[in-house]
Amino acid sequence: MKAMLRLRLLGSPEALWQGEALSLKGRQWALLGVLALGGGLSRREVAELLWAKNAAQNLRQALYLLRRLPGAGTWLLDGEQPALYAEVDAQAPTLEALREPLLRGLPDDLPPAFWEWLALERQRLEELRRERLWQAAQNQPEQALGYLYELIQLDPLHESAVREAMRLESRAGRVQAAWQLYENLRQSLWQELGMEPLAATQAQAALLQSAVLDPLAQRLWEARSLYAEEVRPEFWAMVLEEEPYAVARAWAELEAAPPPLLLPKALRQHLCRRIALALEAQRGEPSATARYWLWALEPERAYPHLLAAGRLALQRGKPNEAQLAFFQALWVSGEAEAVEALLHLSQLAEQQSNLALLDALVERLGVLARCTQSDSIYFEHHQRRAGLRLRQGRPQESALEALEALEVARRLCDGERISLARLSLGAAHLVAGALEEARPHLEAAARAQSSQTRLRALSNLGALFGLRGEYEASEASFEEALTLARREGQLALAGSLLQNLAATTLRLGRYAQATKRFTEAIELSRSLGDARTETTSYRNLGYLYFLQGQFGPAWNTLEEALELARPLGPGLQAQVLLVQVELLSYLAVYPEAEGRLEEASRLAQAAQDERLLWACRYNRALLGLWRCPEETGPIETLLPSLREARLDDLAMGAEFDLLALGRKENLLERLLACCRPQTPVQHLAWQMGALRLSLLRSSPDPEPLARALALETLCLSVPAHRLLGEAHAHLGQHLQATAAVRRAQELWQSQLEGLPRSLR
Repeated sequence: MKAMLRLRLLGSPEALWQGEALSLKGRQWALLGVLALGGGLSRREVAELLWAKNAAQNLRQALYLLRRLPGAGTWLLDGEQPALYAEVDAQAPTLEALREPLLRGLPDDLPPAFWEWLALERQRLEELRRERLWQAAQNQPEQALGYLYELIQLDPLHESAVREAMRLESRAGRVQAAWQLYENLRQSLWQELGMEPLAATQAQAALLQSAVLDPLAQRLWEARSLYAEEVRPEFWAMVLEEEPYAVARAWAELEAAPPPLLLPKALRQHLCRRIALALEAQRGEPSATARYWLWALEPERAYPHLLAAGRLALQRGKPNEAQLAFFQALWVSGEAEAVEALLHLSQLAEQQSNLALLDALVERLGVLARCTQSDSIYFEHHQRRAGLRLRQGRPQESALEALEALEVARRLCDGERISLARLSLGAAHLVAGALEEARPHLEAAARAQSSQTRLRALSNLGALFGLRGEYEASEASFEEALTLARREGQLALAGSLLQNLAATTLRLGRYAQATKRFTEAIELSRSLGDARTETTSYRNLGYLYFLQGQFGPAWNTLEEALELARPLGPGLQAQVLLVQVELLSYLAVYPEAEGRLEEASRLAQAAQDERLLWACRYNRALLGLWRCPEETGPIETLLPSLREARLDDLAMGAEFDLLALGRKENLLERLLACCRPQTPVQHLAWQMGALRLSLLRSSPDPEPLARALALETLCLSVPAHRLLGEAHAHLGQHLQATAAVRRAQELWQSQLEGLPRSLR
């Protein structure tokens, strides 16, 4: 008979030719496995399974190396459908061989297509192993239980195997082991498929129930089937209204007995009521108490426990559990009680930015208000609707709802509700850009008795002062809000406030302090799982690095922020991209800057964010200015529109960019007269504009700019040194001009450190 290659692929691979082991390496085993089990794959298909690149060339090389092995002329069948003439263990495996994995120890760099093929082959062999185990259990009675347990371990949902194992365990007197098999099956079926075992399996389990139990043990047996996690005899003594000692004796009798499968409906209801009363008396977990009142068919008694369970879940930082508890409370409540559950659910929907759910809940509040004609519910309806409209980007409608809420609050003569309504009204005006209208409402809300109202009002005031350019007042408001948030344990809000406070410190030019606060905000928000605040802080930290001329750290930080922003919606992604566009423009990497600006514009459109859309227009004009400093027209044209849209911070940034880069005498003169610098970058830009104007008038004075440059290194330091060199050259001070240009080159090299090579 013609000699064959003997190939073992299960477990550690081995190839034998005439009794001698062939020397093969990692990917060669993968190739032999595909040729042996691939079932007539073409050369192209084999190549694509094993190599992602240069597949055909790599297969030719691999087959050439195989042909050099002993006997390859016999066992390697090359051609359009390469194959092996071999005896392969995986084609007709024994049960023992099937216990080993197929092709163990392959290299990790094989392509995904190969791993998918291998997974299907392993799945085929595992199915074959299950069939062989079932056959062995039926044909070898003395070893059947071992085969059945091995099969159940492979396939916990194999009911026939579980039933047979239960029968054998029960016949051997191991009732508890048989019951455990049933319980494991029942739990697995419910968790994976939401199903109960088949009737035949349940009937077999019913045979396991003991028929000779003491009456008290029988009652304890029935009760514990409903609440198995409770192990204190004292608790069950209260449920069964018996002495603890007698219950402890009955407990000992139950050690080897399984719980009953089904209880009569009336008995089950009675026991659930007794368990609920015992849990109430011992101040048990609210969720467990509510569950047993529901099972006792007394939902009205479950309602307060469901609310308590929801509040407790919120305290433990488990919003999904809280939401489920509040929805259950809403389901069991009547009209009068529904309001509290609705308010809790609305608060959760606001925190999770689930606007669709929030809209539905607010509408339900409106229906309740109209049915009950209750001013208190009317207030909550208008107040929540004001917040919803604000989140939907409709501040004018939000202001109208807040005015309705304010009118109802005044009718109720409720000072706290008046403060809340004024807070909503101030926030609506703030988002609409009506800063003067917003301020008195927010200042009034900041004097409220409720610390929560004061906290939110102070946070909004910080934002308002920041938009007005009053950064000292903004910092003070954010500081007070942060202190209050920490005192109240509002850690998520504290993270957001830290981020806002750091951004304000950045605008004040206190860069070291801003870096520290951004880092604190990142650490706190990460520990709380607040991805949005973490991402915003990373974005602002990247911008801070950019302002300081640390372009490598800036780019790396912004790339991390962009990765974090992708699942958080288009608006946040656009914000990160716009900072990258500014950095790329400075680096003169214009094609990349234009590409990212296009992406930011598309995302801003998707977010329907007017401020972001204006920021994209401004960055497009700024990109043109960096390319050609004489082209100031687009930014000059944009300035009045930015002012009209009440985007004063963007307009201020545009003016200082014109001061740093512009070359028109009348423009520089006008900007120098009206701009008041506050940050180090703005001071440097102002000095650059002043020196450029004096150069245009042929009377440069380089000293003020030189003093500004000596203070610290900033993103504008390189163009500022070049401008300084130009001024010294104009004055004939060639040594100073050369030194300034050399310093610009040195700074440029240091600023590029850490940047990807493609951006240098």
